[in-house]
Amino acid sequence: MRKEICRKAEILCLGGHRNRVNAIGETVLKLLDDFYKQQGELNARGKKMLDGTLFWLVNEQKVKDTDGKTGYKYSFAYLVKTSEPKYTEEEIQQELRETYQKMKAETDEMYGDTTDEEYARIWNGEPEEVQSEK
Repeated sequence: MRKEICRKAEILCLGGHRNRVNAIGETVLKLLDDFYKQQGELNARGKKMLDGTLFWLVNEQKVKDTDGKTGYKYSFAYLVKTSEPKYTEEEIQQELRETYQKMKAETDEMYGDTTDEEYARIWNGEPEEVQSEK
């Protein structure tokens, strides 16, 4: 798995065409600046953004303010994968330790004091029923 970078910007725009153009332009330019900043930080670490993994999202929603004036809510976002692994080896080992501890605690809670005699035994792949005294 590769690390992903995702950034989102939203803007609410009331008014005419010129206001929408200015609001959209400002928002997209801020996202582009952030994109180039992220790219520079990756390059400084010797990593890069993977080709063909950049996706842009543009969403427009018509809204009304409290006075009944019509406007638009715009959402812009980008998502890109990098050449860095999503998790470091230390994070993976830590997660494995935590998962093992959780599983062990749940198993102990469920089957803590039970013995093999309380369940059917399995020998050579064949179940053997435990005989009870009458």
